[in-house]
Amino acid sequence: MTQVRLAFLWHMHQPYYRDDVAGEYRMPWTFLHGIKDYYELPWLMEAYPGMRATFNVVPSLMVQIEAYAESLEGDRFLDALSRHPAQLSNSEKGQMIPFCFFANEHTMISPLPRYRELHRKMRSEEGHIRVGERFDEGEILDLQVLFLLAWCGNYLRQNNTVVRKLMEKGSGYTQEEKTDLLEALRLFMGTILSYYKKMEEAGRIALFTTPFYHPILPLLLDPQSAKVADPGSVMPSGALADFRGDAEIHVARAVEKYRKVFGKAPQGFWPAEGSVSEEAMALLAEHGVPFACTDEDILLKSLGSSDRQDIYHPYRLQTPKGEIGMLFRDKALSDLLGFTYSNMPPKDAAEDFLKRVEKIAEAASRDVITVPVFLDGENAWEFYEANALPFFRALYEKLESTPWIETVTVPEAFAHTDIRTLPRLLPGSWIYGTFSTWMGHPEKNRG
Repeated sequence: MTQVRLAFLWHMHQPYYRDDVAGEYRMPWTFLHGIKDYYELPWLMEAYPGMRATFNVVPSLMVQIEAYAESLEGDRFLDALSRHPAQLSNSEKGQMIPFCFFANEHTMISPLPRYRELHRKMRSEEGHIRVGERFDEGEILDLQVLFLLAWCGNYLRQNNTVVRKLMEKGSGYTQEEKTDLLEALRLFMGTILSYYKKMEEAGRIALFTTPFYHPILPLLLDPQSAKVADPGSVMPSGALADFRGDAEIHVARAVEKYRKVFGKAPQGFWPAEGSVSEEAMALLAEHGVPFACTDEDILLKSLGSSDRQDIYHPYRLQTPKGEIGMLFRDKALSDLLGFTYSNMPPKDAAEDFLKRVEKIAEAASRDVITVPVFLDGENAWEFYEANALPFFRALYEKLESTPWIETVTVPEAFAHTDIRTLPRLLPGSWIYGTFSTWMGHPEKNRG
């Protein structure tokens, strides 16, 4: 049986939600995914000694995690949520109450009976222009606490005393309990990055990063990359600004931030949206980045190939600034985890994944192949039962008991001799292998 080296990469990112001019966070998604996902994913694999994976942490995400660990003040939503309902105007209540139902109905709201009850009331009042007057203070307090609890991941529910106590209580929460919960969650935010460092030092994970504010690096270096990636793309008319200096700053500051947080150079980069070009890879190589990853579409276009077995190799690209190793993700396998398996029973989903990997191995003509599975690490799990805990347990148990599969980090994937030389790298992203999401349509060109 062909041996499979299965390389997971989980991309942890959020936009930079802080308005630095106003001095406030406009949206709380970094905080909410912090208490639900960022710690959760490495924690889920820790119980399985054979599991290895790569985690990509975007620098602007690190900045936000650190800020929330310091203080929850300055987040527009959390500021309102932290106040007693009696201190909120009806207008403020009318904004906050609908937001407190920004959670998956089936997997996050319905499992909590009181939350489900309040959700039914909200739906009966939907469109009511005075919704802030329709919930009394006790209902609002329950809603505020249950919203936070619904976003708490399995680690917190199992291990945090405050969270466990409030989950067991179920309703009838007080302002003091809400304050205690917010403080417990703030303290928890301060453990996330140190946990990644601990897991990396133990050899369980590799840590990658991204240009600082998640820019589309090839377009900063050369807007004509859009035309190369898609010859049918319509370029903006007139002169375009030169953003090469910005590209340099994004990479340099990313390396600097990573060193400050983790005490060493990053092991590799996941370029934002998998956006690559030869010039972008040269910039990474110039800053000592040894590995980068992107999507299969770019590899197959670069090779002029339709043979999917080409995906299952590590590659090395020679740039004017040095050599860089590259892996190209299996889109189908990655998207199954991101979009499909949440709709299947966990054991069936895990079995389906193993069968698909087995078919890839059976089609291989080599003794060893590398199967790269790369996807967002925070956005899919709210669609899974129990934040994907049953799925990951089923998957990891199968992987650990399958002798012909070994999970590896991206750097470990290069620790054997079956490495190909990539003769060229066409520009593109993991979205269609082009840059059409950012350039090529009239309104985007105008922007």
